[in-house]
This record gives sequence, C-alpha cells and structure tokens, in this order.
Amino acid sequence: MHPHGIIPEQLASLGIPETAKVSVLKWFEDNYIKEAPLMEGINYVLTPEYREHFQDSIHEYLLEELKRESHKKKRGFLHRQMEDLEPICLRLGHLLEGLSLALDTRSAKDSIMMELLSERIDRIMEMEELNRDISDLVNSVTCLPYPVHGDMGLFEYLSNEHVTQPEGSGEILAWVLEYLKRTGGERLPSSAGQKPPGKMLQYFTAQDLFKNRTSIYTSAFSGKDLERYLQGQDFSHGFSNIQDREIEKNLKQLNRGILELMEEGEISKGKFISIPEFPFRYLRKIPLVDGIWIDAEIVAILEWFGMLEKKGYWIQVSPDLHPLAFPVMLNQDDEGRILEEKDPSRISELLKDLEDLIREIDEYPWKSCIIRGRRHILLEKYLQWDKKRWDLPYSICEGFKTRTWNEWVRSRDSGEGETCLYGIPVMPLECTDPERDLYNHDKPFNIRDQLTRRRILGLLRKRQLTSSSAEELMTETGQDLMITPSSMAGMISKLREDLEGLAVQVIAEKIALSKISRHLFSEGNILSPLLVKRLKEQITQIHSMVDIYNDRITGILWETALLSFHTRKDIPLIKWDLLFPKGIEISLESMKDEVQHAAEEVIKHWISPLKDLMDRE
Repeated sequence: MHPHGIIPEQLASLGIPETAKVSVLKWFEDNYIKEAPLMEGINYVLTPEYREHFQDSIHEYLLEELKRESHKKKRGFLHRQMEDLEPICLRLGHLLEGLSLALDTRSAKDSIMMELLSERIDRIMEMEELNRDISDLVNSVTCLPYPVHGDMGLFEYLSNEHVTQPEGSGEILAWVLEYLKRTGGERLPSSAGQKPPGKMLQYFTAQDLFKNRTSIYTSAFSGKDLERYLQGQDFSHGFSNIQDREIEKNLKQLNRGILELMEEGEISKGKFISIPEFPFRYLRKIPLVDGIWIDAEIVAILEWFGMLEKKGYWIQVSPDLHPLAFPVMLNQDDEGRILEEKDPSRISELLKDLEDLIREIDEYPWKSCIIRGRRHILLEKYLQWDKKRWDLPYSICEGFKTRTWNEWVRSRDSGEGETCLYGIPVMPLECTDPERDLYNHDKPFNIRDQLTRRRILGLLRKRQLTSSSAEELMTETGQDLMITPSSMAGMISKLREDLEGLAVQVIAEKIALSKISRHLFSEGNILSPLLVKRLKEQITQIHSMVDIYNDRITGILWETALLSFHTRKDIPLIKWDLLFPKGIEISLESMKDEVQHAAEEVIKHWISPLKDLMDRE
C-alpha cells in the first residue's frame, strides 16, 4: 500500500496547466452539470452527436480562455497553446465525464445494496422480535393449568406429601443470593435472565471477539480473580465481589437453621425415593410416608412404565416442561422406523393396562396400610418383589415436608411479608397446587388435551431461536427449525461482511473524489449537485446502518452466543473465530487503512490515462 501522501503528491505533480483546469471546469459546469438531469446515462454520452459536441465545446472553452490570456503574449502563443493544451483538456473532460457517469451508476447500485442490507437488518430484528413473541406464547401456554383426570386425588397427595431436600435446592440458594445482593453484593449483568458461562467469556476474550460486551464482565475483576472467574473456579454465582466460599458459608448456615427447625419439630422431616431417569417428571421424587410407605397407585404407574418397555416401547420425558406432562411414547413400525405414538385412542388402550395393574397391586398380599384414605405398601418389600418390571437407578433421600415449611414461614410473617432464618429472608416453596395448576377432565389422564398441548408447544418451539438449551432444541425439533443458532450467526456474519465491504467502498469513493477535486482541480466542483447530495446521503446512511449493526444486531448475536455455549460441555456450537475473522463489531476507525488503500486504487484508476499523457508530453 502507498503511504497516505503518495497519491496526493502524484496528483499535484502531474503539472496540469491552470488554463486547462479552468477551461475544463467551466465547460463541465456549463455543459455537463446543467445538462446532466436531461441526459439518459452512458447511452446518451456514447452517441456520435454528443461526442462531436463534446470535442467542439471543449475546443471553444479552451480557445476563449486562451484569448483572454493572449493579449499579453507574443504572436503565435494562441496557436501553440491550443496544440499543447487541447489533448490535455480533452483528457480532463473525459476524466470528469467518466467520473460522473461511473459514480452515478455506482451510487445507484450502492443505493440498491443499502436497501437490501437494510431489509436484511430488519429481517434479523423481526426474527428476534418474533422469537421473543413466541417465547412469551410458550410461557403463556406452559403457565396454563395442566389437563389431568377428573380425580385429582393422586396429585393432591403428591402436593401434600412433597419433600424438599435442602442440599441442592435452587430455591434455597436463590434466597441466599438475594440476601447477599441486598447486603452489598454486586451482581454481574445478565441477558434475558442468563449469565454467560466463564468458558464463554474466556473463549471470546482469547479470540478478541465481543470486546464491548465481554469487558462488562471482565472489567469487574482483576489479577487472579479474573483468571479464576474465566476458568470457572470461583465467582460462579454471578457476583463480582463475593467469592463462592462466602456464598457456601451462608448457604450452610441457612441449611443448619432448617435442620434445627426439623430437630425442634417446627417442620416435619420427610423421605422420598429419587428416580432421576423416570420419564414422568412428577414421579422422579416419590414421597415416602414415615420414610417406609409408598403409595400403591404410584407403584402401579411404575409397573406400567416397566410393562410398556417390555412390550418394546421407548418412553422418554416430554418436551413439555410441566412436571405432570405425559411422556413421549416411541415404537418401531413394521419397516423399522421409530415413530411417536400420537393416537389418543391407542394410548388410552395402553392405559387400560394401568387399571389392571392397580388391581394387581391392591390384591397382592403386601404388608400394607391405609394412610389418609390411600393404600400404601412397604417400600422395602416392593423393591425386593421378584415381579418388579422396571429397572432404573434410584436412591433414598431425606429432607423436610414442603407443606410444613410453608406453614412455618407464613406463621412467622412479621406483617411485612418477610420471614427470616439466621437473618436471611426465606419464602414459601413452590410445588404443584392442584387448584391452581391443574384442571379436571372426564377422560383418564386427559390424553387428547395433553397431546394437543404438547403439539402446540412443539410447533411454537420449532419457530424459536432459543430454548432451554441448543442441544435439546435441535434434538427435539430436528430439521423443522425455522432458524438455528448457527444459521443466525451465519446470517449476521454475511451481513457484517457485506456491510463492511459496502462501507469501505462508499467511503473510499468519497475520499477519492475529495482528493481529485483538491489536488487536481483546486477544489473545483467535479460532480453534479444531485450526485453530491446522493453521495452525502449514502455516507450518512452507512454510518446509521453501522450504528444499528453495532447496537441491535450484535445484541442479537450475543444472545445467540449465549445459546451456543449453554450446552452440556460448555463447548461452543459455532466456530466464532472463523465466522468473524475481523471481529464482531464494525469499527470505521479500524477500517482506515483499508479505506485509504481502496481510495488510492480508485484514484489510480482514473488518473492513469492522464498521467500517461502528461508523461509523454
């Protein structure tokens, strides 16, 4: 690349006589600029009539200018100057004429490109807006009461006997975090409720991408704290000034307070059997009355699941995140294809086996008892039963009865809506409330309504960019996605490339014109006012589009990045460094050398014929 001063020096050193400049500029203003609106582009300029007029008119303007100068000159001056200057004037005229025609065509194409880029920007923002609307719809549907059987006795039982395990409870941890926030904790910013994982920040910091956004997080730390945060070794709860050990200390204190309440009898102890892989979410933690009794109807459901698997069905957890959502039933057809069972009548037939199993469990000579009107059997004997049909890993866990905790919290309310334990404000715990979260139906399990709800959620999620995680989203919806995180990043990558390329071109043309005008024509007007106005508007539009990209579009890209890193292994789904080799944001300042080089190429293209002529002279 040439140093920035080389081209202007070359322009100034061409040695174009002032008489030639003045003559051609006057010709250009009187003939070309004034007639430009009436011309029909290059087709008009190429006509024989125009070419003849072009040469004759330049000849006349040069002759007139020389006559004004010749009264002080010797005889023969006019003739010699006409011979010397006319080729230069014709070349200058061609230069101005060509510049105007080329830039008129170029700027028209640039305007079309800007419209197309604006449409692409609008489309991406509309996709994001649509995605948010769909997310709201999904949330609305999932908040609707869940359709269940008319007899809600089982669900009322589960709600009443629900047991919370203090260790690992997200709600109890949330109380601690809220308390620390109130007492001086400085929270790192989060986007749409998500905070970027440390590995994501580490990756983008190393790749020098998303500099403006990553600095919001990394600037809150220094030295070893920053290194531990990026490595995921500390500050994992979203505070910049509270280390994990301080949070663990407060959490242990709160758990100790809960344990003391259990020992004092203020809240009731409880046990449950945990089956984390069971496809019915609401039965992954089954309460055990007095720590030894399991509900007989629940046993029948466990057996029904085992029976279905032995019949060749694959039972998977539902994509509907409601805890009572009916699982997905997969089966293999005669051609070996794995298909989901979606026929309500067929599922209802299978559910008849559940009724038989309930009778079998009731009639079997277990050691059993009736508790609150429901039959219970001894868990130990059931787990040893040689006819047990399911085989999933399980464990027996201890905790406290959620209902008794909620009663204690409400009884200790100070009147300000707040109950404290060891100085930490605590709240009632959420669990399924049959009166609030369910609605009755006269069909067993209300299969038809459940499948309809699942289908609606599936259709909505297929049109979502974001979901609980990118891996789950792609697994659940396959190829039906309207847009994936990868395709969104790809669209924005191409938009960035095209927008930066257009910005370089438009700004380079403006710089080139400015230098040609300044150094070759002594600041003379070398374009028509209409074209000058259009170029100024395009420069303004380019700056506006770059601002929108850097603000709105990179914000959407950041949300996409969050999704691409929220995977099971925190490994990005997208090769960001390959998609954005020049960085995420567009910096007009960093494009300075590229713009300068492009401007010099434009100048060289236009002055080369003129330079060759002057060198021959």
